[in-house]
Amino acid sequence: MIDWCAAGRSGRSHGGCFVIAGITIRQLAALIAVAVLVGATAGVAGGIVGANIAGDDLPEIVRLVPPAPESPPPTTAERLRAAIETVSPAVVTVLTTQGQSQNQASGIVISDGGYVLTNYHVIEDAESVVVVLSTGERRDALFVGDDSPYSDVAVLRIAPEGLRSARFGDSDLVRRGDTVVVIAGGLLTFENAVKVGVISQVRLDWARDGVINQDMLQTDAAVNHGDSGGALINLDGEVIGLLSQVIRVTPDGQIVEGLALAHSSNSIAQVIEAFVTAGRDFHVRPGIERIGRQHLEITPALAAERGLPVDTGALVVAVEPGSPAARAGVTEGDIVVGVNGVAIDLNSPFVNLLKELTPGIPTELFILRGDEQLIVVVAT
Repeated sequence: MIDWCAAGRSGRSHGGCFVIAGITIRQLAALIAVAVLVGATAGVAGGIVGANIAGDDLPEIVRLVPPAPESPPPTTAERLRAAIETVSPAVVTVLTTQGQSQNQASGIVISDGGYVLTNYHVIEDAESVVVVLSTGERRDALFVGDDSPYSDVAVLRIAPEGLRSARFGDSDLVRRGDTVVVIAGGLLTFENAVKVGVISQVRLDWARDGVINQDMLQTDAAVNHGDSGGALINLDGEVIGLLSQVIRVTPDGQIVEGLALAHSSNSIAQVIEAFVTAGRDFHVRPGIERIGRQHLEITPALAAERGLPVDTGALVVAVEPGSPAARAGVTEGDIVVGVNGVAIDLNSPFVNLLKELTPGIPTELFILRGDEQLIVVVAT
């Protein structure tokens, strides 16, 4: 057997081994074998890749179409303009007439059926009410009902053709510092006016003129005469509050500015739904619930002035004719000292106890009438 591995010089046969450029025949053969193997492997791999690319299931990774650039988020100014354009057509001017005087306020269209939300103090004692749309068109309004003294809310109805209604938002999501917009009827023209501010306080209770007013939103946006019944909206174009009042003097005589209150949307949602769907108030109406007109909250001062036998309670001064209280026999001069077994006191005023009652369930009133102590059942 010949040994081809013997070392030798290039181009010479030495000891039975042929050498080329310092590489033996055996070494050259090994290199050729490796080259052939690598080439074959590359060819197979190339064939596989080519088959995949040519196939129907083209991998997503090889797609070369660049994604569309993302649009920048809207600026606060753009959101403000969009919100105002969305809600403004649903905000109206409310004109009331009483005798020779005419007053101007605002309202919100709350359904395509022609229902308009406003304040009770706007239409209280009004002889006629006219609603002026944002287009300038005037429509006569009918009174549907009010929620006083539980809230400063009233509902009107006008002809429904061509109306744009507002969308209500979740006032429980509102936080101090949120940007808000006031939209109300203009004083100089019937074109709606807008003012921008922030939420200053949430869930505020502030009784006013015999109205409980609970869960109010406070804003520093400018609110003026004629804005009552207007809309307080967020940047999504949702109504989160019904403008109700401006506080200029605190109970202890402090002069304040920039303190405007609105009923939060959630606090009056059930009231609105009851009027629109059933045409009645969500709360009980016994006929002696109005503070100042139908009853007086008894205080030690009032008890001393009138010689009353108790320092707390509700003194009945008028009973609405035909009301549940009238049918039950409640009369002027009666003193209500308890409701369903709960005593009336400074922490539990009469109207607050009535607000918690469920319509349709009879109510027991504990009454002092002269020297008598009575339990009168009122079908509320």
